Amino acid sequence: HGGDISYSTQALYFPELDISIVVATNDARVLSWNLISTVRELLQTYLDYESAVTNVESLLREAMKVTIFPNPFEKELSLSIQTPTSMKAVAIQLYHMDGKMIWSNSRDLSAGQNDFSFNMPEELPSGLYTLQIKSNNGILNQQSIVKQ
Repeated sequence: HGGDISYSTQALYFPELDISIVVATNDARVLSWNLISTVRELLQTYLDYESAVTNVESLLREAMKVTIFPNPFEKELSLSIQTPTSMKAVAIQLYHMDGKMIWSNSRDLSAGQNDFSFNMPEELPSGLYTLQIKSNNGILNQQSIVKQ
């Protein structure tokens, strides 16, 4: 082409997804609006991927079984977590009802049954708390517990 390069581009921003897709061609004879079908295919591929990932996370949450005991608790809290897959660095966090995190621990989970016991902070006042189990993908389980 002798160095006469012309490009045609089309950029679209999808604010509800917070993504931009830019398609460029080095053929100036292609009008940028003719690239819309390519943008549409890229967006559909992204949405299909995002949906598949979300479905996996949803299935994992549904398959996870968490038992917290005793409830109410005094000094020690025990968890039994059954999960279909192993997971690294799963956060176990205790929140006061005002939303402030007051205790946190991290554990690796193996596929199957995982049992843990934790001593809770002695200065923890009686009341209602929320225990969350989180992975890098978000909250896997959340339950209310009572401190006597």
